Amino acid sequence: MTNRSKNWLIGISIGALMGVIGVLWYAPLTGRRLRAAVRKHYGDALEQARQAGAQRRAEREAELERAQGRLAH
Repeated sequence: MTNRSKNWLIGISIGALMGVIGVLWYAPLTGRRLRAAVRKHYGDALEQARQAGAQRRAEREAELERAQGRLAH
């Protein structure tokens, strides 16, 4: 994993943690409704992160294939 990728993941993690704390601190919801909302937002964020990771992986694999093609010629 590159330094840039690590920094990006650290930044996303810190931002997510701050978001969770903000939601819990200022939430107008209580109890069960708050937990359900937090679960939904967590699930949405997790899915977006997975999609971004899959997209980035596809980009890197395409770059690798292009680089290997240049080396083969």
